[in-house]
Amino acid sequence: MTKRIMTIAALAALVGIAAAAPNVDPDSAFVWGENVGWLNAYAGGHGVVASPHILSGYMWGENVGWLNLGDGTPDTPPHYSNTSADDCGVNHDGAGHLSGYAWGENIGWVVFDTSGAGGSQVAVTPEGVFSGFAWGENIGWINFGPTMGKDDPEWGLRLADSDGDVIPDAFETNSGEFISEYDTGTNPNNDDTDGDDLDDGDEVNQYLTDPNDDDTDDDGISDGDEVNGTLGYETNPLLADSDDDGYDDLTEILAGTDPNDPEDNPGTTSIRSLHVPSFTER
Repeated sequence: MTKRIMTIAALAALVGIAAAAPNVDPDSAFVWGENVGWLNAYAGGHGVVASPHILSGYMWGENVGWLNLGDGTPDTPPHYSNTSADDCGVNHDGAGHLSGYAWGENIGWVVFDTSGAGGSQVAVTPEGVFSGFAWGENIGWINFGPTMGKDDPEWGLRLADSDGDVIPDAFETNSGEFISEYDTGTNPNNDDTDGDDLDDGDEVNQYLTDPNDDDTDDDGISDGDEVNGTLGYETNPLLADSDDDGYDDLTEILAGTDPNDPEDNPGTTSIRSLHVPSFTER
């Protein structure tokens, strides 16, 4: 059975499963276990939901049925306690490492971190690409990364990125506060949340500026204008005074001096402009 037909079969078998809004990429939503075959993390729209702290929702396997990663409402927020059957699920430590348990009626418990016993740990990058192996006592290993030597991203699990800014929707929490690359606070439907002409992903991964603040260093020049040199100079968006000469970048630009040259600033210009009488004038 193909993976597409498997999705249809999953929908047909959807009985008693609450609808969820998966934030995995539907075109890259399949993991593989030698003993279970393909598991679909999108599962016809009832699939896995990732966040900075937990995973929830379901994976569907034609051979094994539903695999529950958690109900999304941990008793001990922000993580599942994993101390009782009523509060079990897969936790994310906020730095890309997954742990905890998933449950399948037909396959039992699946463990996402066996690294302490010399096994593997499932992980996810800030770009939303999964890797590593989960372990089920009854089914063996499940590979969450690219499988069978395939380079096609469909052969592994990846999170969705609606606005194409290289930050997954799962980590764009729309809070307006940057916590980390796994909790950026940005808008998942706007690739430039703060409107400074820099993509959110570039701010987080390349320039290290705040994607929720159009002027990270508060020097009066937007991050995009500093990076792109819109005002005539490419200055450091993380430093209000790029050349550390005591004058902020905007003051220098307005004064006609070079904000990247500590020897050229409004102070030195004023000194040079003074008329010093020559010996013959005295």
